[in-house]
Order: sequence, then C-alpha cells, then structure tokens
Amino acid sequence: MTAGVFSMAHLRMSVGKTPKVRSGRVVFSRRYDKDNRDHAIMLELPARPPGCPWLPVIPVALDVPQAFRGVPHQHAEAQLVYACQGVVRVSVAAGTYVVPPQRAVWVPPGVEHHTSSRAAVRFRTLYFPPHSLPPLLPEACAVVEVSELMRALILRCVSFATTAPTEGFAVRVLGLLFEEFRVLPAIPPLCLGMPVSPRLLRLAESFLETPTLSLDIDTAAARVGLSRRTFLRQFQGETGLSFGQWRQQALVLASLSRLAAGESVLGVALDLGYQSPSAFSAMFRRVLGVAPREYFVP
Repeated sequence: MTAGVFSMAHLRMSVGKTPKVRSGRVVFSRRYDKDNRDHAIMLELPARPPGCPWLPVIPVALDVPQAFRGVPHQHAEAQLVYACQGVVRVSVAAGTYVVPPQRAVWVPPGVEHHTSSRAAVRFRTLYFPPHSLPPLLPEACAVVEVSELMRALILRCVSFATTAPTEGFAVRVLGLLFEEFRVLPAIPPLCLGMPVSPRLLRLAESFLETPTLSLDIDTAAARVGLSRRTFLRQFQGETGLSFGQWRQQALVLASLSRLAAGESVLGVALDLGYQSPSAFSAMFRRVLGVAPREYFVP
C-alpha cells in the first residue's frame, strides 16, 4: 500500500448557524438538544500531525450525545462509516443506509452523502486518501458486516489519533483491514429507497421524522393531492416498493436507534402505532430475520 500524506482529524465545536461546507476539508452537521435547538458540529481535517506525515488514514472518534442531521457533502477521501454504539444513517442519492454497530458503510471518494441519527452515536470512522487505496475495493457504496477482527482493526486505526504508531505498523494494520474488508461476504444493506418527485419525497421525509403505522394509503394519497391508484403506482415506481412495504421497512429502521439506546420493545412498538409488542416483533422478524431483543446481541 502506498502511504499517503494526510493528517489526523481535529475536532472543534461551534454553536449557531451552520456555515457552508468547504470542499473536502470541513464537514458541518447539525445536532439537536432536548429543546430542539440546533448546534453546528465542525469536523476539520487540518495539516499533518507532528511526527506522522506519512499516515495513510485519517481516523475520527466523535461522540455525539443527541440526535443530529448532517448536511450533504462530498470529499476526495474514501470513508468507512462505523459507529461502535448507536445507529447512524448514511443517506446518498440512491437511498438511506441504516448502520447498526454490526455493520459499516463504505463511501467511495466523491460520493455526496450525509449522516444522521435519532439518538446518541459514537462514531469511529476512517478516511482514506485515494492514492492510499488498494485495488478491487467497491466503486459504489457498500455495506459490510463488521467481524470481531474488523472492529478491532477499526478501533486500532482510530487509536492512531492519540498514539502515534510506527510507519510499518500502521501500514500493516491498514493492509489487514483492507484484506478483511475484501474477504467478508457482501450483505444486503438496510437501505430505504426514497421517492424522487418533490411531493412524494416531502411525504417520505415527513414520515421518517414522525414514523407511524397510522399513516394509511388514503391519507398519504390525500396529502400529496393524488388519487389512491395514481399514488400507489407512482410511489412504487419511484421506490421499488409498495407503500405498505416501504412503510413497514421504514418503521423497522426507525426503531433501531431507539432499541440500540436501550428503550423497551413495548415503548417503541406503541409509539410506532402497533397494538402490541408481539405485533411489532413479528413484523421486525419478517424484515430482519430475528426478534428485536436478539438483534443487538453480539
């Protein structure tokens, strides 16, 4: 692997209006406190750190204590988005990936995206300059199951931000990380496709802000000013799912952040509009293959 000349990540916080994103070097996102006031989080990648001008990875450890929504941005570096605690969403043009601690998302260089979460998240993410990347890595966004080995390698890379490694050790760790990434089997992403027409997109985004089983087809069609038949045809044509399937998947994905934060299955089920936790659990199992209580068990 060719060593790149890049820096460690430097983080600083600011409060107030979110500035514009500068190309590739600064990423601003929004965090919301309990009174729904927003705070800007500035993630800056400054000049190279003393003693490590050769480091071929930019590690970022960032604990966000509350819900946030990032702004769309892109950068020249590839990114491996991972959260060791909490559930993060990575949104790209094709849809939104939901990433629990068992998974990570690969974002290639130059792909516009933004991250968000409905609860606290502990980010442990890695940026890679293009010339440090080995061949045969995905050219599009991809989801990887985080094995115990990969998790350990990610956390070891993140430790480089505070404990400078030797050049040889860092290169070997990254080489093993990329090898593990390439041999792990591809897995179906937890990805929710979004409509593209403005009124359907507004409806979908509004639903994701306040997800509920009570939004039925007729109500949804009325909100966007379409007949039931036209709404169903257009929604499926744009998302690849019927409205009922999309709503079911969106409800499951919305539940993950809350379950990961330790909320009860009963409370989440009732808040989402289910009559009982058993009804919610049955739907959860149909979508993800396991019961809610089993999903976050290592």
